[in-house]
Amino acid sequence: MNVNAEWQSDFSVKISWTAAIFDGDDQKLSSSKENVFIPANAPQGWIVDLATGGPWPDRAHIEFTIANNQQP
Repeated sequence: MNVNAEWQSDFSVKISWTAAIFDGDDQKLSSSKENVFIPANAPQGWIVDLATGGPWPDRAHIEFTIANNQQP
C-alpha cells in the first residue's frame, strides 16, 4: 500500500492511495486506487479488500482512517 498526503492552501489535505496484492511471481492480481480531499477537522476512513482469486487465505484486508486535525 502506498499513501501520499498533500496539504492544500484551503487547509484540506489531498490523500492519494493505491493498494495492490501480488502473487508469488510479483504479478499484480488485484488493486484499488483513490484520490480524495479531506477538509479541515474531518476524518475519512476506508476498508479495502483485495483477493488473488486463489484459495483462502490469499487475500488482503486493510482498514485505515486519516484525520485532518487542525492545530490552533
